[in-house]
Amino acid sequence: MVSTLLYSFEELKNSNASDWEELNEKSVDGSFFHTLKWMRFLERFFRLRARYFLAYRNEQLIALFPFFERRVMGFSGLVTLPYLTVNPCNHIVMVDEQASPMEALREKCGEITRKNHLSFAAVGLRRSLNYLEKSDCFSQPTGNMILNLSENNLNRIWNQRFSKKGGERKMIRRFKLDGFEAGEVSSTGDLKKFYTYYGKNLLYLHARPFETSYFEQLIRTYSAREIMLSLVCKGETIAGGYLAFLYDAKKTMYLRYLALNRDLPNRYRTHLCLNWHAVRKASEMGYRTVHFGGTPNDPTHVNYRLKKKFGCKFEQKYILIIPSSPIFKVAYRGYKFAKQIVPRRWRALVSQEPNASEVVRNTTPMSSH
Repeated sequence: MVSTLLYSFEELKNSNASDWEELNEKSVDGSFFHTLKWMRFLERFFRLRARYFLAYRNEQLIALFPFFERRVMGFSGLVTLPYLTVNPCNHIVMVDEQASPMEALREKCGEITRKNHLSFAAVGLRRSLNYLEKSDCFSQPTGNMILNLSENNLNRIWNQRFSKKGGERKMIRRFKLDGFEAGEVSSTGDLKKFYTYYGKNLLYLHARPFETSYFEQLIRTYSAREIMLSLVCKGETIAGGYLAFLYDAKKTMYLRYLALNRDLPNRYRTHLCLNWHAVRKASEMGYRTVHFGGTPNDPTHVNYRLKKKFGCKFEQKYILIIPSSPIFKVAYRGYKFAKQIVPRRWRALVSQEPNASEVVRNTTPMSSH
C-alpha cells in the first residue's frame, strides 16, 4: 500500500474555491463542466448534493474531485459529474499521473463512503489506470469525439476533409441557395422554436427530452458569452438549431443539444449544416477545440462517421467503480456478467445517464439565480 502521508484532502469551501477555479483553467483536464458555477447549477436544478474535494501534495494542489451523491437501485454512492447527457466531461482533474495520488484517492473514497454509509464511488478518468483495476474495482470505457481546430482548420475541413464524392459541400451550400440563414438567437420565442424541434427529435430517437424549464434555467444562468443558441431558418420555416456551451478560458465550444426538423425533404442534411455552422463560429471566435460529445467508439456508427468527416478524434475515457459494500460488489459483478439482459436502470450506473423517470423528476422548474 502506498503511503498517503504526503497527501491531504480538503472539502470545497470559500477559502479554497479560488484554488479550484485556477487549477481547472490551467489543467488540460479542466472544462466548463468542472467550474463551480456549473456545480451550483446542478445543485439547484437537479437537486443533487455536491461533495467536491481538492487533493494537495506537500500543500500543492494536484487534483480536483467533483463528486455528487447518487442513488441507483437502492445503492447510494459517489459519482463524478453524473449524467452523460448533461456532463460529457465527467472525469476528475488530475495533474499528477503517478499511481500514488490515485491510491490516495482510492483510500479517501473508501473513507468517505464508509463514513457516510455509501456503497460505491464511480470515478471518471481521462486515461486508463490499469494498476487500480484490481479484483475489487471495475472499469468501464466511454468516450467523446473532439475536434482540434489547429490540426483541422476551416480550409482543411472544407477542401480536404469534405470530399466531392461525399457531397458535404453541396449539402451545406444547398441551405444558403434555398434561402436558409444560420444565426444566433436569444429571445424566449426563439428558445420555444428551438425546443419544439429538439423535443420532436428526441422523441423520434425514442429518448425522453428535458423539459423547457431546463433550457430556460440555462439561459437565465449563463450569458451570451457562455451559451450559444443558434437556429437555421427561412422565414417561419425552422430547419434546426443547436445549443452550445462556450468556455473562453479553455477556448473550447461544447456542442450539446440539437434540434432537427425531420419533416424537411430528404435533400436537406440539417445535422451536417449545424455542425459546420458551429465549427465556423468557433473558428471565428479564435477557439481551439470543438467538443462534439459522447459517441460510441465504433467507426461504423453513423454519428462516429459524421463527426469523423470534420476531423474529430475519439478520446477514450474510463469510469472506475470502487465498491465499498460487499453486497454492492456482488450485485455489480452480477451486472457485469449479465449486462445484456439487466434493466436499463442498472446500466445507468455505468453510463451515468438519467432514465426517463429521473429526467421527469429532475427537470421541474426552479427559481432563477
